Amino acid sequence: MTFPTQAGAGKIETRPRGTTTFWTTFLLSKIDPDAIESGPICYAVYCRPIPQQQKFHPSNGPIVDKLSVEGTKMKFSILLILGGCGSSGSVKTDDVGEDTGVSSTDTGEVIVEPDPVPDLSVWIGERMFITDDCEEPAIEEGHELTAENWDGYEDAHNDCPNCDRIYYVSVSPDEICGVPVTTERYRGVDFNDGNGIAYVYDFGRSGASVVDPAATFDGWTLNYEYVYSDWLTLVGTVNFPEVETE
Repeated sequence: MTFPTQAGAGKIETRPRGTTTFWTTFLLSKIDPDAIESGPICYAVYCRPIPQQQKFHPSNGPIVDKLSVEGTKMKFSILLILGGCGSSGSVKTDDVGEDTGVSSTDTGEVIVEPDPVPDLSVWIGERMFITDDCEEPAIEEGHELTAENWDGYEDAHNDCPNCDRIYYVSVSPDEICGVPVTTERYRGVDFNDGNGIAYVYDFGRSGASVVDPAATFDGWTLNYEYVYSDWLTLVGTVNFPEVETE
């Protein structure tokens, strides 16, 4: 049979007449307008025909004397079991506001990362040994010497008063292009107020001497060159690392 409603006809399926029980399902949203806001809800209704003259009795379960939908009246003993249905309509939700992509805690403040700063206390570089028939690099690693970590600092600084920094440098290997290499050196650098030209010093037995008065320094890399003899030229590069931040 058909269950008439305002929203449309809900379908009721029954077993053949004469059976003692039958199942019927209907879409509540088609009967109860208030249910439309929350989306479709299915009810399963278990029905047993009730004789017209039968009155309420506990053994019969609850009896609905009148079930009226658009003028249709029926009497049933009803067991309603609430179930879930797939959503096919609008679902009412709490207002959550428009997603603007901005956190409620966003103050709009722009965080500017500080510019990287070179660590001039660390010497990392190489010296290229160049002869007529050979060209090989020596690896150099070292650190700045100060009055706090070296007892000879005052004497070295007196030998090189223009040195902004003095370094201990470890060199490897101990021979390049057939030339013996001193594996420990002391170097000084006058960065010349950062104007791009630097002075590179080497400390020997007779004190500090300038090996390159026209070295270049761009704030991160020091390039220098000097002639050791008429058959050997040395070209050095020092790449200062970035200061480590905590």
